[in-house]
Amino acid sequence: MDEIQKKILAEVADLHGVPEGAYNIRANGAGVARSTTANIDIVTKTDKPGIDIIIKPGTKNESVHIPVVISESGLKDMVYNDFFIGEDADVTIVAGCGISNCGDQDSQHDGIHTFHVGKNAKVKYVEKHYGEGDGRGARILNPVTEVYQEEGSYVEMEMVQIKGVDSTVRTNIAELKEGATLSIHEALMTHGTQKATSDYKVELNGEGSSADVVSRSVAKDDSEQIFAVSVEMLMLWLYLSLMQRMSMQHLSMRQLSVRSQETSLSSLCHLDLRKRKQKSRSLQDSLGEDDEQLW
Repeated sequence: MDEIQKKILAEVADLHGVPEGAYNIRANGAGVARSTTANIDIVTKTDKPGIDIIIKPGTKNESVHIPVVISESGLKDMVYNDFFIGEDADVTIVAGCGISNCGDQDSQHDGIHTFHVGKNAKVKYVEKHYGEGDGRGARILNPVTEVYQEEGSYVEMEMVQIKGVDSTVRTNIAELKEGATLSIHEALMTHGTQKATSDYKVELNGEGSSADVVSRSVAKDDSEQIFAVSVEMLMLWLYLSLMQRMSMQHLSMRQLSVRSQETSLSSLCHLDLRKRKQKSRSLQDSLGEDDEQLW
């Protein structure tokens, strides 16, 4: 890897050398380094670009890094990464993508990540996006994250856009079974004429499941951000809970707390916020200098 790629790795994955544990590093559309452990296996897909990350049940205090770097102008890269986290595992997953574009053509990475989280497993997922380069070509990142949680599982997701991304559409889907918990903290920085769209759809499919979605944004200059979230509790769960307890007074509605900047709502079965635009000038009027640091 050259010095530009090493710099990007440091930005998106805090890597300044070979990471401990399992890892798969992708550069300019191809894998360049991989390591597995006794409990974490990484297998290349045979039907489409991407990898399967398989974490054995009961795996504790291990991590896996899967960063992507692009330094080739005009490259369009798409990968499908599937995570299979076994029951009772407790792991940290560090992803992220950085693009350095010094050319005239657009560079783009679309990462489709699907998480299958086993019963009572615990996952911390960190994803950082970063762009740089003085070329006229755009730096485009369109991540898709799908999370399917079994009973009693816990997933914490830290989604950060540091700077330099000209266009991003962030699609996030989650389905939670009984007693599962999902906590998402998003922090986005845009500037110039950049645009960012975040769309979250969460289904609470079991009693005691909960979701906490927090988005904090800074939009400078003429940049624009759109945040949309929809959280639904299936009518079947509601019906069964009502039948069991025979009264709404006994139905706990504390499972859901969804917050975005300037918005705080709790104790709701359904929340649908659509196209809340943030323009830089009005936002900066309400933010102090310290608020420009998102992380």
